[in-house]
Amino acid sequence: MAYDENFAGMDNHWVQGDVKLMAAMHIASGVAETTFVPNASVTRAESVAMVKRFLTSTGRL
Repeated sequence: MAYDENFAGMDNHWVQGDVKLMAAMHIASGVAETTFVPNASVTRAESVAMVKRFLTSTGRL
């Protein structure tokens, strides 16, 4: 099952490929349905949640 998310404002941003990969793995999501803010700060809680989703998606948790 392929999941290809295109976020507004990400065209030619240096992190676009990584964000698309993390969105496809359901590790990261945008601030809205179609908007991602690549330069926004990440809280400790958000970073822990992303690590947990990564570990769960790779079968390491």
